[in-house]
Amino acid sequence: MKKIIALGIFLLVVVVSLISYSQRAVVLNQVVTPDPIQQQPLQSQSIQNIVYKNEAQNFSLTFPQSWDGYDAVEHTKNDFDTVCFSFKQPQSFCIFSIIKYTNDQWAQVKSKQEKNIILKNDNAIFLCDGCCKQAGDMTGGGQFNDFQTKRCGEVPEILKTFKIIKSQIVDQTINWKTYNSQNNFLTFKYPANLEKLIASKQFNFSIRSKQEILNEYEKFKDGGCPSTCGRLVDDPSLLQKQFDILAKMNTLQNCTLSPTEKEEIKSNFILFSSGINTKFQIEGIKTNDGKCGLKIVESGGFDVVLSNIYYKVSLFANDKVINIGFPIFPHGAFTSVDDLWKNIGFDFVNSVCDSSCIEKETEYFKKFNFNNNIEKQVIQTYDQIFATLKFIN
Repeated sequence: MKKIIALGIFLLVVVVSLISYSQRAVVLNQVVTPDPIQQQPLQSQSIQNIVYKNEAQNFSLTFPQSWDGYDAVEHTKNDFDTVCFSFKQPQSFCIFSIIKYTNDQWAQVKSKQEKNIILKNDNAIFLCDGCCKQAGDMTGGGQFNDFQTKRCGEVPEILKTFKIIKSQIVDQTINWKTYNSQNNFLTFKYPANLEKLIASKQFNFSIRSKQEILNEYEKFKDGGCPSTCGRLVDDPSLLQKQFDILAKMNTLQNCTLSPTEKEEIKSNFILFSSGINTKFQIEGIKTNDGKCGLKIVESGGFDVVLSNIYYKVSLFANDKVINIGFPIFPHGAFTSVDDLWKNIGFDFVNSVCDSSCIEKETEYFKKFNFNNNIEKQVIQTYDQIFATLKFIN
């Protein structure tokens, strides 16, 4: 009986062991799939673009990885700044360049590459030279190898990444000279190249009180004051309107004139005009400390000559009427203006404009335009001068 029980126990153990082994064998041959919640995706290594920053010239570009190892050679010249982007092999030909001009430098450029301008703002002009557009030569005139030609074809997309690093307000007046009025009433700055102009009779500057001006016209009440002067003497209300117009400038928001106000000034403001005049431009202008002036660009007199076109700013402050007048086409102050005078035949040695010169001068006068580079440069300089004006007392 005991033998039978022992045999039964032995057989039971064997059966249990076989079942356990069978289960383990199944587990060992299964492909184990991890829990999808715990499964982590493989992170692919991202390709980083290459960023070029030029703090001095204030711009950045982003290059693809194919430009890894490029060279950027920077040059600063009197006429412009440039950066040449190239590769050392096989030769370091510029694949493209970024050229930067200041506004004054750009005004002197004879043959302008307008089509390749990347950005034009108040401070500078940036343009591309070399592989700038998709259409055209991509081989550098046959000098590029296959690698350089491919990089050349990528430049148009690179130029789309052009950015100004930070907004720069360049103080172009930092090295300017300072003008102080005789009575120490006000001061302003001006470029050194205008020193002779400001010392000449071409520069008009006056500071008078309202009463002083009224007394001056009172002397002519019995006659002897022609043209616009006579109009002001004969019409006291018109004379008073001169002061009212200037006083109103101080009440304008951001020194901005309405079309109606401009028309009134065009018709009635003649305080600093002589004879027949044509007002080309009328607008408000602001000093850096917030004072508003009346800016007028006009020609005076009967003669259709460039020397009669003036930039004038008048303002009323502390019961004083200030008038500043600059010629738009002075001699010996702006290189571009002198070049214009030479082109029309003006004789600088004898200060003479002969009949041929006068004819060309008249033609230019009739085409006078604020979009012309010469007029634009001169007026912009005078605007900057007025902005520096400060009252001392």
